[in-house]
Amino acid sequence: METVALCHNDSPGSNGATAPLRIVAYVDDGSGVFAGRRAAAYRGRMTTSRSDTLRFPPFWAAAIDGAVVLLFVLIGRASHDEDPVIGALTTYWPFLVGLLLGWLIARGWRAPLSLVRTALPVWAVTVVVGLLLRAVTGQGVQPSFVIVTSVVLAVFLLGWRAVVGFVVRRQSRKALTRT
Repeated sequence: METVALCHNDSPGSNGATAPLRIVAYVDDGSGVFAGRRAAAYRGRMTTSRSDTLRFPPFWAAAIDGAVVLLFVLIGRASHDEDPVIGALTTYWPFLVGLLLGWLIARGWRAPLSLVRTALPVWAVTVVVGLLLRAVTGQGVQPSFVIVTSVVLAVFLLGWRAVVGFVVRRQSRKALTRT
């Protein structure tokens, strides 16, 4: 996400220069929330603000993705009578590799909340690579597991973004109506 700095004449900074304001634009085209010059040109809804409330750090998005994939694994492993730590790690690593590869392919750091540009490719690569690595390493890849994996990871990886995107859009709309 881009921001454009503008000078605000009546609020001097610490060095006597004028403090920059950021243009914050809200845009939701169904594929994500964008801020900055690109968003302003895209829809034209703009306001100025001292903070860019639409930013979501890519590190946290990747961490949440890793956590929801781990949650999927832990829920699935809860029904087995094996060593929970070894079993979870054995199941987790193929999907973690797929998740990391998905982030690289989708360049998820560019639009971490985008459902179309980030979440869908990350989900697809996570599922495909995770299942392929499980098959290559002799782990089970029964049709029921493939279906459950695909559905649950879709709900988890797309779901948290949909919730966060909803909250961000709602906060943004409130901020836009206040100005």
